[in-house]
Amino acid sequence: MSENKNALKAIASLPCPAEDSTIFYRKWFDCFMAQGEKNCAKLFMAFFSLVFYGTDIESFHLPRRLESIIEAFLPIVETNARKRNGGRKGAQFGIYGGRPLQNGDSKTPMGLNGKTPMGIDPSHNNDNGSENGKNTNNNVSVNLAHTTHTDYSRYVPVFFFRNLRHPVKQAQKFATHYEATGWRLGGGEYMVTQEQRIAAAKIWEVRDDSGERFKKEDLEMWQQLYDIAPPEIQVQMIQDMIEIRRTADAAYIKGPLSISNWIEGNLNETKPIVTKWMNGRRYSFVPSD
Repeated sequence: MSENKNALKAIASLPCPAEDSTIFYRKWFDCFMAQGEKNCAKLFMAFFSLVFYGTDIESFHLPRRLESIIEAFLPIVETNARKRNGGRKGAQFGIYGGRPLQNGDSKTPMGLNGKTPMGIDPSHNNDNGSENGKNTNNNVSVNLAHTTHTDYSRYVPVFFFRNLRHPVKQAQKFATHYEATGWRLGGGEYMVTQEQRIAAAKIWEVRDDSGERFKKEDLEMWQQLYDIAPPEIQVQMIQDMIEIRRTADAAYIKGPLSISNWIEGNLNETKPIVTKWMNGRRYSFVPSD
């Protein structure tokens, strides 16, 4: 009961809304409900506070998994809002799009001449719905700061270990494509968790890559090392890596010196992996720094 009271107080303290409606789909409701009763309530509070009031989603301290669910829906919310407000603009054209404007000063939804419902002069810049200092979307209440492009770098490891020659390019193409669809699959279902999106990246159809980069056994060894490496080394292992190769009598790695330092400094974990891969060959590391 106390949680409900606190929630009501939080809602009451929010500024006046710039818009009073949005479209919410049944599949979104099903997705919220699937997260459990408490998480569902948090999702509803955060989602509608963001859409109606532009409240920073981070202020709700949601787990990253729940934040990603809301972020997946925001591009669709923004698109619907733009369509709705685009229809309103037709009013000035009379028979071409809506009822002509009446004589008199234009008014905001609260009836304040020249000011927004929050009493802010619209000629001044603000963070909500503005880009490069220009007010580009006065009526859309979605905070554009939360609808930025997806971080494609999280998908680079997937395409690297699919042994593509251009993993960064493929990760960008994958993220751009599904961001445009609102992370919606061809069958209409949404990918709301990072696990679902990673799974989709693993089966993403690649048509224009130029062939495999490493041999299978070399890449398998690198995957095992990657799985136990710290995050800062993992980034170098997939973005700065030059070559991994075995010949008849030698095995060598060419890459940043920091990778070699990590391998040599963690022999308890790395030596069994590298030794098995060498299989009796002479080993050398060639720095690319």
